[in-house]
Amino acid sequence: MIGRRIPCVAALVFAAWPASAQEAAPQQEAQAEPVRVSYAAPADCPSEGAFIERVRSRVQRARYAEPGELARAFEVTVRNAPSDTGFVGYLEFVGADGRHAERNVKGATCDELASSLALITALAIDDRIEPAEPAEMPPIPAPPPLAPSAPPKEAKPSLVASPREPERAEPAARERLRWDLGLSAGTATWITSNAAVTLGAYVELGAPKAGWSARLSVFDSRQTHTVTDVGSADFATDWARLEACPIAVPMSSRLSLIPCAAVDLGVLHASAVKSPGLEPRASSNRLWAAGIALLRLGWQATPRWVAGLDAELGVPLTRSTFQFQSPNVDLFETPQIGAGGKIWLGLRFP
Repeated sequence: MIGRRIPCVAALVFAAWPASAQEAAPQQEAQAEPVRVSYAAPADCPSEGAFIERVRSRVQRARYAEPGELARAFEVTVRNAPSDTGFVGYLEFVGADGRHAERNVKGATCDELASSLALITALAIDDRIEPAEPAEMPPIPAPPPLAPSAPPKEAKPSLVASPREPERAEPAARERLRWDLGLSAGTATWITSNAAVTLGAYVELGAPKAGWSARLSVFDSRQTHTVTDVGSADFATDWARLEACPIAVPMSSRLSLIPCAAVDLGVLHASAVKSPGLEPRASSNRLWAAGIALLRLGWQATPRWVAGLDAELGVPLTRSTFQFQSPNVDLFETPQIGAGGKIWLGLRFP
């Protein structure tokens, strides 16, 4: 967090006190207690020299310690704000009552924060160096109270020193997953030799915003194949599909492009239609599976209603050949690859 730790042992000795200060009574010089300031800040903050100069320009009365001399310590630390943009600064010192004191301020820029810390440090130095108790000094007339010094223009009222409190990171609100229910209709060419009309329903679980999603769908497709002058056969296909969509690419505030991979698993039922002179093979049920790659265009019409269009490419993992027994005529063979598409409409929760 801290770009550099500059133990600034401020041997800031005022080069020239005002003439009135040089002519002050010996008792007033005796009360000038030595002080020392240390400063640590990130690399993009004001340097050690710049900060010390800002403190020097604001101090009303003080004597900065020589190297090795015992002195009151004022420690200044600047860090990047942990939860948002900006900076936070801390001042630690021993107060006038002998107790350890802390102050902290925040600022949008490090330069503003350094100016505020310099002002607070100067005020703390002036407040700490107080006249000795009457029992420790010869009786002298009480000096008139000093008028409070006006803060410089660069100090902002919003940066008010306050007792330092432990900073607690607020836990981020956990976003709830969303889930959809919907219906679909489309066509596919990898189930049988002709384009098959499909009807389906689905349930989907996903991230609350554009992100990952997983969908479980069920489909049904029915069609009839006919061989001229031979006969026909009815086919019914029922299957389930599991889709995984790892990302969603936003195209606008409502549209997203979603690539997905899926696996189909179901049963293909075939039965020949009896015709004069035709001896059909008995009805059969065959397991059917396919791997699917699809590209989905999703549209969130309202916070509750969603719709979309899918472009699909299917590769059957199991292939079968269907034929009439007598005469021995091929009806169709499961294709090696096929294309398809569908539209869908869903209701989103919560």
